[in-house]
Amino acid sequence: MVEQVARNYFKLPEDKRLAVSIGDGRELMEQEQSNYDLILMDAFLSKTIPFHLATVEFFQLVSAKLNDRGVVLMNVFGSLLGQHSGVLNKVLASLKIVFENLYMIPDMPDQPERLQSVIVVGCKSSEVNEETVITRAKKHGNLVGGYLTDINLVIGKLQIVDYMTKTDILRDKDKPESGMLNLY
Repeated sequence: MVEQVARNYFKLPEDKRLAVSIGDGRELMEQEQSNYDLILMDAFLSKTIPFHLATVEFFQLVSAKLNDRGVVLMNVFGSLLGQHSGVLNKVLASLKIVFENLYMIPDMPDQPERLQSVIVVGCKSSEVNEETVITRAKKHGNLVGGYLTDINLVIGKLQIVDYMTKTDILRDKDKPESGMLNLY
């Protein structure tokens, strides 16, 4: 059912190059034996994300499952600035510990204080730069459904994450009792 929803509403295509795994992302990463060119994550539930899918330790697992020039795409919900930017900044800071190059594609870059979907692109290798991300999106954007299908929007919105606010990084040891990270 989850896969069908992804195909119907997020334009996930039928393609033999695309392996779809459904389950707890952490458990899948721990059990998976293969390596991938791309790992796509969308684990947000209404106003929360499972904490264990946003920590440095989880991103280290993801990185270990990527090929040398692999990329992770993660949908994060929040604002770029203002009172609802805390979780996005913590996720970005945690990703930046693990991934050489980090980019984001905000849905509404001209409205940074507005809650919005932000696609975060983490590149395992420093050789995978902004130009490579754009080239790959042009070539394979249809493989990730609605996320990168309009390449002109991607090019116009792609931002390098080269700053780090004074924010906490997320670590497994700091898991809240609820197990969830509140987005706002």
